[in-house]
Amino acid sequence: GSQSETQKPPHGWRAWRQWVKREEGKEGRIDTTYLREQFGHVCVTVHNCAQKVRGLDELATREMTISEYLDWWDSPRTSSGLKTPRELFYLKDWNFAKEFPEYKLYEWPPWFREDWLNHFETNFASDHRFVYLGPAGSFTPLHRDTLHSFSWSANVTGIKKWWMLPPHCTSALHSTDGTQLFDLREIDAARFPRWEAARRHMIEFQQGPGDIVFVPSGWWHQVENVTDTLSVNHNWVNAANVHFSWQLLQDT
Repeated sequence: GSQSETQKPPHGWRAWRQWVKREEGKEGRIDTTYLREQFGHVCVTVHNCAQKVRGLDELATREMTISEYLDWWDSPRTSSGLKTPRELFYLKDWNFAKEFPEYKLYEWPPWFREDWLNHFETNFASDHRFVYLGPAGSFTPLHRDTLHSFSWSANVTGIKKWWMLPPHCTSALHSTDGTQLFDLREIDAARFPRWEAARRHMIEFQQGPGDIVFVPSGWWHQVENVTDTLSVNHNWVNAANVHFSWQLLQDT
């Protein structure tokens, strides 16, 4: 028989039950009081989606404690998510499962458990299991995942917009001087003359609360948080895609 919606991941995860306040008929809100009490002392890296590193197509970063980040999160915002013209902080790539292995924030979805990469990294200082917490308007620029791995991303609460392009569009995503396209929402047609050919192959969609997105190896993707969003993400490698990782390592 078919599995009911309430039984599917991430419904039932500890993140779903304890990190989000839910009211009937309303989208869940991050329980900042609970997160402060449990993890306020933890130091994390946040990305400022309103500021690039000078001279680079790369978001500026800074270190904050969870308490400092949530103080910023709870302060008044404009409709675009900005607190000031130069502050839109996104907590990305938090190795939560590595730091708190006994907490059991979530369960690995059954379809993605053949994960050689994160099993191999059990005794390493970091791994490729991440928590993302971002306000409306924050985003991850266009990229391909590390090692050309697979990835999955599960929304605990909030809505994300995704743009995805297949690997054969790679040349069109680089400018005439070889620079990689940073933001699909702002494209200079003169610098990226092959973009229009690639656009036909682009997939756009929204991911809602409880939805899980799978990203195949080598696919380009950009993601924007349409609303305040909490998600869990894994990069992983197994027999189905390890040859992509091996080829990438040989080519670099």
